[in-house]
Amino acid sequence: MKKFLVRMMCNEPFYYSPASVEFAYVWAENENEAKKAVTDGMCISIDATEVEE
Repeated sequence: MKKFLVRMMCNEPFYYSPASVEFAYVWAENENEAKKAVTDGMCISIDATEVEE
């Protein structure tokens, strides 16, 4: 497994709040798996970059 830094855009729960850019570290086999791990109803992954340990 490799460590990835995933950048994602997250919607705020309030209509009047702007979206925010968040970051998360994820252990995954590849970039697509890392992006899939953080995508949910509130956040959409933008990209993933492998990180050296």
